[in-house]
Amino acid sequence: MRKFVTGILAVATVWMFMRATEMRILFQQEIVLGAAGESLVCRYFTGRGTTTSVFWYSRSDIMGQSRCALVHTELHSLRR
Repeated sequence: MRKFVTGILAVATVWMFMRATEMRILFQQEIVLGAAGESLVCRYFTGRGTTTSVFWYSRSDIMGQSRCALVHTELHSLRR
């Protein structure tokens, strides 16, 4: 029972931290073929909901990204 309560407290602490710091955790990534080439679509959990980020895909990481970041933080928030 003590491990269960400790686990619940840990999850609650991470959730509150995510809400306060705009931190996002990756839960899905996929490569989508479109008219302009391949795109990397990253879906993140934010503590309040989910967000989607789209990047140019490149296997070599030179002209785009080859994978999504596991933990992503917003340096410049667009919310006012």
